[in-house]
Amino acid sequence: MIPFSRLKFYNVERSAIARTHQRPSQPDPQAEAFIFFPNRYGALVSQLIPRDLKDDRYNVLVLRALKPRPKGVLGVDSEVAYDAPIHGLGHMRRDSVEEMLGEIAALPPRGKIDRIEFNGVELDAAEHWHGDMGSMLYAISSTGSLSRGTHRPRNDEGEPMTDDEWLASLARGLAGEAEESAEQAVELAKEMEEQRNDGEDIDEDAFSELLDDEVALRSIARKARRAAEELDPERD
Repeated sequence: MIPFSRLKFYNVERSAIARTHQRPSQPDPQAEAFIFFPNRYGALVSQLIPRDLKDDRYNVLVLRALKPRPKGVLGVDSEVAYDAPIHGLGHMRRDSVEEMLGEIAALPPRGKIDRIEFNGVELDAAEHWHGDMGSMLYAISSTGSLSRGTHRPRNDEGEPMTDDEWLASLARGLAGEAEESAEQAVELAKEMEEQRNDGEDIDEDAFSELLDDEVALRSIARKARRAAEELDPERD
């Protein structure tokens, strides 16, 4: 159980958080408090209005931290943890909020990294070179980042992978695919350069795009490799 006194509330006026995550029938919050725990989970506790009962009521959203020391700005350094074993509840009394915060604080720690982000140039290259929906390049081109999925795989010992092992495994797959695609881009660029040297007309824009994609794909591979080494160094 986490004492209610640990929550520091701030007055709000129909915040974007409330508009996004509350049901239309729920009253607006009059105050909100963020709290985070060492396991990188946390909560957004919203005090509701009107106070039509004898005691205050609260909504609780379960959060996950996206930075080591989040300040509580949802969408910047934290987000709603829809995949958490504990789900948010509404119209809770103080004692129920304390119990729920205790359950959130007791959850197994999250991994070091929740996702690997890529810039616009890297995502453009991924869009040019991805395969089918099972492709790692397709995954990042469609979402903008690489993150864990919904079905946890098992490691070589047959045990469920930890968060870090899981993301590291995906990162290694992405690195390999990006490196292979970079090599293909190099070979195509060489063929076009030979054609140009032989006096043939080539699509200069396509040639430049191949060179740019090769650089971006290798950048994706390096970023993924570094993340994999940090998350699961025993595999390297």
